[in-house]
Amino acid sequence: MKAIGIDIGGTAIKGAIIDTNGTFLVKEKINTDITIGREGILQALFTIIDRLLAHAAALPSDATAQHEVTDTAQHEATDTAQHEASDTTQHEASDTAQLAGIGIGSAGRINPITGEVVYATANLPGWQGTNIKTIIEEKYGLPCHVDNDANVALLGELWLGPQHHFKNAIMLTLGTGVGGANIINGQLVTGAHCQSGEWGHVVLVPNGHPCNCGKKGCIEQYLSGTALVRQANEAVNQANALVRQANEAVGPTSTQYTHGQQVFVDSAMHEVVDTYLDYLALVIYNMTVAIDPDAIIIGGGVIDSKHIWWPQLITKLATYEVATPIIPAALGNQAGVAGASKLVFDAHTQNA
Repeated sequence: MKAIGIDIGGTAIKGAIIDTNGTFLVKEKINTDITIGREGILQALFTIIDRLLAHAAALPSDATAQHEVTDTAQHEATDTAQHEASDTTQHEASDTAQLAGIGIGSAGRINPITGEVVYATANLPGWQGTNIKTIIEEKYGLPCHVDNDANVALLGELWLGPQHHFKNAIMLTLGTGVGGANIINGQLVTGAHCQSGEWGHVVLVPNGHPCNCGKKGCIEQYLSGTALVRQANEAVNQANALVRQANEAVGPTSTQYTHGQQVFVDSAMHEVVDTYLDYLALVIYNMTVAIDPDAIIIGGGVIDSKHIWWPQLITKLATYEVATPIIPAALGNQAGVAGASKLVFDAHTQNA
C-alpha cells in the first residue's frame, strides 16, 4: 500500500509517495511563497500532486527504489504534457489504484475531521476557512486526510524515527514560526478548538513583542528562527552604535575601531544566544510539568545549528532538574511528509 504525503511549508511544498514500510519511493518539492495567498498555494499544491500521480502510475507494485525529482526548469518542461493530461482522465484508476489516499500537513489550526483551516495568521493570507480535504477529494477522487504541520511532523518522527516507542511526546518546531504537537497515550491531541499543541502562541513575556496572532509576548516572538534573526540584528545595530559613540569620543585609528566593533558585536551575539536558550529552557521545563511526556522532540530550521548551542541548552535544563529526554528531530524536513502519509495509513487501518 502507498500514500501521497504533502507538507505545506513557508518556503516550499514538499511531497512524496511512501509505502507502509516508510520507504520514500518518489520525492517532489516546489519552492513557493505562502504569502501569495490561497489560490497560489492551491495551484502549487495541485501541481505537486499531479506530478506525484504521474509517477504513481509508473511505479511497479513492489517498487522499493527511491526516485527523487528536483524542481528544475528541465523538469518543469518535461512535465508539461503530464500536467495537461492529469487535468482530464489521468486521475482515474490507472493513476490512483495503488494509492490509499493523500495526507496533508498545513500550518494553521486544522480541524482533522472536516479538513478545514479554522484559523490562520496573516502569514497565510486567505488560508483561513479553506477546506483542504473537500477541495482535494473533489479534484482527485482519493481520500484526503489533513492535520496541522507540527502534528504530522510528530507522527512522522514517532513512526520512522528512533523514538518510535514513545507513547507520550511533545514536538516543538522552531522555524519561521514556532509550532507544536502533543501525543498522549499514542493519540494526537487536537483539543476542543483545534489548538492543542499551539505552543508558539503561549504567552512567554507579558506585554512583550507584538505577535501576528494579535497578542503580545508569544513564544513565537522569542524562539522562532525569525525572532532569532530579529534579535541578532537589533543587538548588532545597538553594538555598532555604542562603538561609534565611543570612537567619536576618543578618535581611534581604523584598526582600533574595527577591533572594538568586533568585540562589541561578539559580546552582543553571545548575549542574544544566551537569552534565547534561557527562554527555550524555561519553555521546555514548563512543558515537562504540564504534560510529563516520555520525551520532547525539538525540530525546525533552528535545529540545524544545534552543534553550536545544544550543549549549552542541556546545561541550562539541568538547573531545572529536567529528567525528560530532550531529543533533536531525526527526520529533518521529511518528518512532515512522512507523518502526512501516516494519516492515510492510520485511517485506512481504522476503516478496514
